[in-house]
Amino acid sequence: MIGPDGKPAVEQPNREFVNDTFAYLPAFYPQKLYVSLPGDADPGAYRFKVVLHDKIASADFAFEQAFTVKPR
Repeated sequence: MIGPDGKPAVEQPNREFVNDTFAYLPAFYPQKLYVSLPGDADPGAYRFKVVLHDKIASADFAFEQAFTVKPR
């Protein structure tokens, strides 16, 4: 997660590894991910970014979501 200052606000590299082989297509592995900002997080625009890496296909998939923390 990137904070309003452009620096990482929360980092969780290598959050989870899945080493299973899926015998059916398309492979679907539902996941939930929760990330919490501290209560004193600076207000401003943040970006939440997730990168998934498929070792077999040597491919990456990334998505990003912007959100705003408003002042109290």
